[in-house]
Formats: sequence, C-alpha cells, structure tokens
Amino acid sequence: AASNSGKEVQLFNRQFQDMTALSQESVEFQTVNQYLNNHRAFDKYEVKDIFRINLREEPSPYHPDKDSKRYLLWHGSRAVNYCSILSHGLQIPPPRGPLTGSLFAKGIDLTDISSVAAQDCNTRSDALLLLCEAAIAKENYTQGRVGPSKWIDAEKVHKTLKGVNMPNPTIKPKTNFLEADSQYNKYTCYDPAQVRLRYLLRFDAPLSGKEGNHQPKPETGN
Repeated sequence: AASNSGKEVQLFNRQFQDMTALSQESVEFQTVNQYLNNHRAFDKYEVKDIFRINLREEPSPYHPDKDSKRYLLWHGSRAVNYCSILSHGLQIPPPRGPLTGSLFAKGIDLTDISSVAAQDCNTRSDALLLLCEAAIAKENYTQGRVGPSKWIDAEKVHKTLKGVNMPNPTIKPKTNFLEADSQYNKYTCYDPAQVRLRYLLRFDAPLSGKEGNHQPKPETGN
C-alpha cells in the first residue's frame, strides 16, 4: 500500500474494508499522532503511516447500547493477527485460543493509554496499532490512577466520529487518581458488535524513547 498518499488502499480483497492513507500534513493525521504520543506511559513513537479504515459493510451489526458511551480507544496485537482482525473485526478469543490483548481474558481489551496497547504488539519496529470506536457500558469500565484529564468530541479527528468521546490529545493524562486499584483505565467489550475499527497505525518505538511522560507503577491485586 502506498504511504501518505491519501489514495484508497484495498486490503486483503476482503468484503468490507478499504483504507485511506492519511497525509502527514493533515489535521486528522496530526490529531491521531498527538493522541498516540501524548497519552502514553513510556516510549516515544515514530509514526510511519496512519490509515483510516472505511467500512463498506459491517462484519456484524454495530449497536451501541443506550446505556453505553462511545469512546475512541487503542487496541494492540501482533502483526500476524491483523489479517484476521481486518477481515472479521476484533473477536473475543476462545478459552484456549491466543489472546489479542492482555488486560481481559474473556473480552476485547481497550485502553486510552497508547503504550498499554502497544505492549501487545510485541515489537518495536513496524508495529501495528488499532484505534477503535467502542460502546462501553459503565460496568465495563474501571477507573485507573492514570487517566485523561479532559474529554472532547472525536469529530475533531473526522466528521464520521461525531458523538464519540476521546481524550483531549493536547493534554497529557493526570496521575493523581491515587485511590484507584489499577494503574490505568480499563475498558472491555464482551460483544464484538460493540467495536468498530477506525484507524490503523504503523510505527516504530525506538529504545531511545524510554523517557516517557510518567512512570508506570506495578499492578497490585489485578
């Protein structure tokens, strides 16, 4: 696929996806890049490409529950899993199958801290990361010690995301929710139909980027 061309990119000749490579000069690219690099616990990412995923046909009906809120969140996985993910959407792994993430064993794990999801990519070179729209019920959200200090409408990224909540990408996460049991906010979906793939990022995470924004603390009791 051509990089940073703005052209439509056909992926795997499957039934429901085209991807548009974003220009690095576009507001859309720069806003997603800000979200990636300002909402991280460690590492600094060098973005090579950002693709907007254009769904021609949903693999399963998208039906946000009336009691849910829609969020723009990160999900990471090894490159070998992406043919299946981009063909069929994110799925809940079988009990004995390989997990697509590490936060939840029985659901689809998502996060507002990019470096948490990036750990599941298991590589520092040409890593692939998803930015997803997800309908999250209140009971499937756990407050962490580190979280966004302000939320905005994701329409700032693209008009199709109007009504979706995303952290303000220009403001770094707070670190003062000391009463929380977990280090980071946790979001999970138990129904794949509650998750839409929105962006695919290709990036490097050089070792020199270890300075980070804030230092992660070990998880306790999770």
